[in-house]
Amino acid sequence: AALRRDPTVERLALGGLVDTEVLELIERTFGGRLDDASTSLVHALGRETDGNPFFAGELLAHLAESGALHHDDAGGLVFEGSIAAQGFPDSVREVIGRRIDRLGDSTSRALTAASVIGRDFDLGLLAGVLDSDSDDLLDLLEEATSANLLTSGRSDQFSFTHALAEHALYEGLSLSRRSRLHRRVAESLEARSGVDGLSHSAELAYHWSRTDEVATAIVHARAAGREALAQLGPDQAVRWFEQALDLLASKGRPDDLQRADLLTDLGEAQRQAGEPAYRQTLLDAAHLAQSRGATSVVARSALANHRGDTASSGQVDEERVAVLEGALATVDQADSASHALLLATLASELQWAPDWQRRLAVSDAGLAMARRLAEPATLATVLSA
Repeated sequence: AALRRDPTVERLALGGLVDTEVLELIERTFGGRLDDASTSLVHALGRETDGNPFFAGELLAHLAESGALHHDDAGGLVFEGSIAAQGFPDSVREVIGRRIDRLGDSTSRALTAASVIGRDFDLGLLAGVLDSDSDDLLDLLEEATSANLLTSGRSDQFSFTHALAEHALYEGLSLSRRSRLHRRVAESLEARSGVDGLSHSAELAYHWSRTDEVATAIVHARAAGREALAQLGPDQAVRWFEQALDLLASKGRPDDLQRADLLTDLGEAQRQAGEPAYRQTLLDAAHLAQSRGATSVVARSALANHRGDTASSGQVDEERVAVLEGALATVDQADSASHALLLATLASELQWAPDWQRRLAVSDAGLAMARRLAEPATLATVLSA
């Protein structure tokens, strides 16, 4: 206050280091240039520390001691692995811990629960997790904001200033306590689903997967994957379906039919993402579904295993053809969209087969069925195939 009255004093607001300055810090500290493949370290440090020089320096020293950051034979700097995989140095934990301890037990408890939600969290959600009054909780969060542990954005939205603070609080929890808090977060999110116009599938999948409710986590991971596909995010969908399959595998005796269904979802996402593995994923799904007599899953996987043209010029993909024929042999023989599409897809796969009369017969049967159905979308798809 006394300095403010002195006209010769200039007040400076210091921000964190930006990425170019973090890079300079790394290269000056250790000597040598960071190779292009290791530039992810620069972004990760900025993200974890918000450019705080002390935290950045301590993390770099820790990475060097662990060997994750080292010099190659040419003297350049190479970073391998991830910051999270190396853990966080005690010096950083101590600094953050002391800052949090000064705020008292109530604020510490609130921040610990917030760390389970994530770096960004909502006051209302945190109040639901803690079963606390929002106004009382807001007082605690504003105190943490004044201590530079949190930042507040739009109404009732808060973020940890440094991701390190969130990690330090989260890692301080026992596994049992983490599981309990993740369950509370998931239950609070479910109570809000639909009320705020959002599904929260991705968040629910994340939090349920960290409890012992595997079946519930699978349901939400699959829903998150399908939402990602609907929003034209196949890469993200692939990750969610893979997580669902990993969760299913963690069960003592996984359900083969559920696995076939999830493999079909994954194959569809891989196809849209341009991953060549989609073909084998969908074949695996079809074979597994066939072994369990799941006709609808066989048909779905067979139809998904097609890009709208033949697999390769001049060759017939015999394995795909066999799956399509198997699906046609078991599907309800009455007129249906899936039946017509299976016929059209088989005709397309048979483009390079020597028996052109069979191909024409299959194609005509599919087209005739589509015309009888009088469904424009089905007819358009059959015609294009």
